[in-house]
Amino acid sequence: MSWDVDLAKELKKGRNLPQYGAVIGKVISVSPLQVSIYGGRVMVTSTNGRTAVPMYKVTCLHEEDHQLETDLSAGDEVVCLPAEGGQFFFIMGKL
Repeated sequence: MSWDVDLAKELKKGRNLPQYGAVIGKVISVSPLQVSIYGGRVMVTSTNGRTAVPMYKVTCLHEEDHQLETDLSAGDEVVCLPAEGGQFFFIMGKL
């Protein structure tokens, strides 16, 4: 093979992520929600993930003042389940 084909194959190897079932993620940020998985190689955010169970509750302090509360904190571990194809993740809950 030529050097360019070999190089392309090596570059492609680095992009392949393992195809697991559920993975453990680490909460980086609560608002907006960001979860790090695969050792920090992938960040799950609102664009490529969704919580499967409500992790926030709304507290109404006054008629026009609402506040979101959650028991998640930065550094918490959560279970993430990839959808078919591995491009979208469901955040199942806190460990």
